[in-house]
Amino acid sequence: MTRKTLNALVLIILTGFVLSLSSCNDLFSSGSSGGGTYNQRTFWTLSLITGDDYTLQARLLGTGTYCNVWVDTRSNISASAAQNLANRYDNIFRPNMLSAFGTPLNFNNQPYSNPLALIDRLGDNDGKLAILLVYDPQAPGSGYFWSGDLYVGPLTSNHSDIIKIFVGPDGHINEGTVVHEVQHAMNYATGLAIRGSDGHMDTWINEGLSAAAEWIGTQNHNVSRVAWFNDGGIGVTWPGNTGRIAYGNNFFMWDNHRNYPDAIYDDYATVYLFFNWMRVHAGENILEAITTSTFNDYRAVTNAMNNALPGLGYSNWNYLLQDWMYANLFNEPTGIFGYLNDPVLRHADVWLLGRGNVDLYPGEAVFSIWEEPISSPTIINRWYYNHNLPLDQRFNNDNPGEGSYMLTYNSSTNNDTTAPFATALLSTSTPEYPEHIRASSLVASNQRLASRSTASLGEYVQRTDRPVIDISDLRRRLLEEQNAE
Repeated sequence: MTRKTLNALVLIILTGFVLSLSSCNDLFSSGSSGGGTYNQRTFWTLSLITGDDYTLQARLLGTGTYCNVWVDTRSNISASAAQNLANRYDNIFRPNMLSAFGTPLNFNNQPYSNPLALIDRLGDNDGKLAILLVYDPQAPGSGYFWSGDLYVGPLTSNHSDIIKIFVGPDGHINEGTVVHEVQHAMNYATGLAIRGSDGHMDTWINEGLSAAAEWIGTQNHNVSRVAWFNDGGIGVTWPGNTGRIAYGNNFFMWDNHRNYPDAIYDDYATVYLFFNWMRVHAGENILEAITTSTFNDYRAVTNAMNNALPGLGYSNWNYLLQDWMYANLFNEPTGIFGYLNDPVLRHADVWLLGRGNVDLYPGEAVFSIWEEPISSPTIINRWYYNHNLPLDQRFNNDNPGEGSYMLTYNSSTNNDTTAPFATALLSTSTPEYPEHIRASSLVASNQRLASRSTASLGEYVQRTDRPVIDISDLRRRLLEEQNAE
């Protein structure tokens, strides 16, 4: 049976709200190791090398009140490490996640205390989330949640509410990935109950909520996201980086620069900063407001932010995007143009583009220094920060001045994968693009910028490999390719 057929089967099950439950007892066996006893069973997962589903054997090495931790038999993760994860899930991750995303739900006229209760009912109904630690040296620290695991239909289903976390030879368990995938599971349940089977959130929103969950669940920042943002594709921290942040790429059109292999990391970095910027200003309740919206596109975000911070015009997507962009430029310790002096987020920094032009897809934006009057397609908008004007007039869209910071962005809200780019002219001078200047290096006499740099993150960033991504992106690409056949 092809993947396309399996997807259709899942869709039929979801659309008809047929909740088929099955026992997996026939998959279990018992054994012993080192004097201990354990349960062992077969699981389906995804190979990052071939893109194919395959089966593995895993042992139950960690048990909690609300989770079971299964460990791939190829991994060297110990029973104590698995039990520690189970304990941390029960006592830290789960309570924190329920605080931010745990809205009560009603599905098929049945009440559920929170999304995890519903996701368990859709799966194996055992009262516990299954956490499968998969040995894969190709993508340690990554993971995914697949809703097909909940149902009997797909041949590769595990018939369980399960998240899969990839581990490498060192046995390190990325706790940020654990809570990231828990949010995806909770988001699926919430969307099903509130918006129905066709109510999946736009990818960038779902990933943004999971990005915020990395902090919510663990109370620790994923510093590699900020460091990647600061690198911008220039290759300062990550030599050979093919990302496109400095050229405008961000999360709004998710995974739309596939001809640049590292551009997917741009999406994770920018959405991490954007959702955490909203969180620090609007509070954790903003996450639940977005999750439970009846909208599944950008309006879920604008409505929630406009209600949380009235009077700032955030019902308009462009105003919201502008203020976040300026927060990265100025990063002031107070006010909306910064991250309220968060010890990690305050290090975010942007690059200023040189002369020439740049192609911007919907939502994409760049900063440069204004030099002369220029024109661009109507979809291209510009805002200026003119420090020579009175304070209440410095941000404007019609009165630039020499040395003003110019924000150029594509204002379209159509983030369909086929949406075209628009070419924005930055100046008519001899093109020097792509020349870049670190914005924080321009500390002017009026102190409009604070000095900061990627080096400030040195105490946090110890690794030079790429940040991790959600394996769902690989699965999504595979499905798109197969459905196109």
